[in-house]
Amino acid sequence: MSELGFLRCEVKWGLQVFSDSSRRTLFAMLCAIALNVAARSSLADDNPASGQPIADEDGSADSAPVAAGFATARFVDDQFAQQPLRSLLPPAQPLRPAPQATPQTTPQATPQATPQPTPQPAPRPAPSSDFALEGATRSLGGAGSPTSSTPYMIGDFFSSAGQIFVSGPSNPNALAKSQFIGTIPNAGGTRRVKISENNSPIPRDRVFFAFNEFNNAALLVQQNEPNLIDIQRYTPGFEKTFWDGQASIEFRSPLAYTQNSQVFLQGNGPIKHTQFGNISLALKFLLWREDNFALAAGTGINLPTAPDVQIFQFGQPLLTLKNQSVHLLPYVGVYWAPTDRAYVQSFLQIDVDTNGNTVNVPNGGPAGVLTEQTFLYADVSMGYWLYRNPEAHLLTGIIPILEFHYNTTLQNADRVVARTDPTQFTLGNSFNRLDITNVTAGSHFRLGPLSFLTIAGVFPLKSRESDRQFDSEIVAQFNRLF
Repeated sequence: MSELGFLRCEVKWGLQVFSDSSRRTLFAMLCAIALNVAARSSLADDNPASGQPIADEDGSADSAPVAAGFATARFVDDQFAQQPLRSLLPPAQPLRPAPQATPQTTPQATPQATPQPTPQPAPRPAPSSDFALEGATRSLGGAGSPTSSTPYMIGDFFSSAGQIFVSGPSNPNALAKSQFIGTIPNAGGTRRVKISENNSPIPRDRVFFAFNEFNNAALLVQQNEPNLIDIQRYTPGFEKTFWDGQASIEFRSPLAYTQNSQVFLQGNGPIKHTQFGNISLALKFLLWREDNFALAAGTGINLPTAPDVQIFQFGQPLLTLKNQSVHLLPYVGVYWAPTDRAYVQSFLQIDVDTNGNTVNVPNGGPAGVLTEQTFLYADVSMGYWLYRNPEAHLLTGIIPILEFHYNTTLQNADRVVARTDPTQFTLGNSFNRLDITNVTAGSHFRLGPLSFLTIAGVFPLKSRESDRQFDSEIVAQFNRLF
């Protein structure tokens, strides 16, 4: 039963008990209570969700007046209760249906827009011949370094310091009338050093090993019997970059099975011997670079670490040629790749003997200083990536190579005459000026991403004896990047 219906029943019973005067007083009070209850019921309909008594301004629920009204109404006179209560009350407001409670739903997370990746510029195509320069700039000493390898030039050269002639006292300076003994033994087969051999204008971190066999590269006459000598040279070394790959230093330490540095005129000693050669150091600086072009320059130095040359007769030393000369090797190198597969490398170098080699005669002191001729070397190498597959398990590239080498002297030959009793020796290049042209043909085989194996042959193009330092050459090289 609603609060209003219950109140009506109680009021009707209470009005029958009280007198007329009391009825009037109680009637006024009851009217006020009824109006209060009706108002609260209307507000409760407007706010059904609270489910709590309506609070006063101080926050307390106002239920005490209603309870007091109920208690007093029980004593009202029955006669007064016969009057219709509805006529004393204000018209009742129609009850409004309680609004349906809105079902509580878990708020759905607003889908966040997936951030789209910032469009990146399309990668540049791989530069020619795997010569990729990170941040390549058209400036001197730009930052960046090559990220993949370029094959190396193969090379060609072998050169003698001259010939040895012996003569009697009647013709001390006439080489044509002297007896030829043989070629002056090279310093471990390495007196001359070409920067272009097994090298590239691009600075690299690598270790390498090179093998060269020169056919008929030296001649020695013993007991009137000429002996043509093949020379086998073994050259281990390494190259290490610095300045963020803009420069490198290279070290080579050759060993050769070559003409014996001790020459026995009577044939009572070995013709060939294994000897340690002259070590060399080279600096390389990358000056100019583009995606398919590089310009480098530097200098090398050849140090006299090989044994001296000695000539013996009847077991006694007759002559000593000291290995003292220091050679400076300034050069420039160029790399150019006109297409994605073809490339060209070139070197231009000068080889200068700075101090010469002293010729000593036993018990006679120095006979003079033999200074070797200054050489100019011009080399060009052309290669083409016939096969290139970086994903292959072992063989990732094949590059046929063709090279041309021009080597020429820039000055006349020096000559030293050493007199002994009763013999005298003349040392020097009897041919004077030299113009040597060789061609090299071979292939690089790229093994995995970091190794190159090279096989090649070298052939002289000129037939004149002075311009043929050997009849042919076999080359094998191995380079490992790190």
